[in-house]
Amino acid sequence: MDDKAKIAELERQLAERTSERDAALTRLDEIETGYKLRDAVRRAGVKGEAVTDAVNRGRAIFTTKDGALVDREGYRTPHSWLAGLKSSAPHLFEAKAEGDGHGSDDHHGGSATGMRRSEMTPAEKASFIGEHGVDKYMELPA
Repeated sequence: MDDKAKIAELERQLAERTSERDAALTRLDEIETGYKLRDAVRRAGVKGEAVTDAVNRGRAIFTTKDGALVDREGYRTPHSWLAGLKSSAPHLFEAKAEGDGHGSDDHHGGSATGMRRSEMTPAEKASFIGEHGVDKYMELPA
């Protein structure tokens, strides 16, 4: 085999390996996004039997970048999406019992968002503070 043929074969192999690597990275991103969405929807109070449905809805919107969920179009946070989902698809969420101390009545220490400061990732904290301000963040349950 002459040098040109060897180079052509090596370039073909490189292109093949690059394609395989890109496919593996895409699959890894899909898996990581799924895990992060599953965690976010569970923390937001999605019913156990509705978690897969909520995650699939989220996959159309979010991807993972630098370990955080980000909107593919850049204008929603997981928090704002879940708040909207609570309004548009309340049947996916657990019903809060009246007087359980965990409802949306701020006088009882609850939160309309279902979020707790201690359960938020740094990216979620920054997003929440940017969207609602520090005072609202501090009103969230610890």
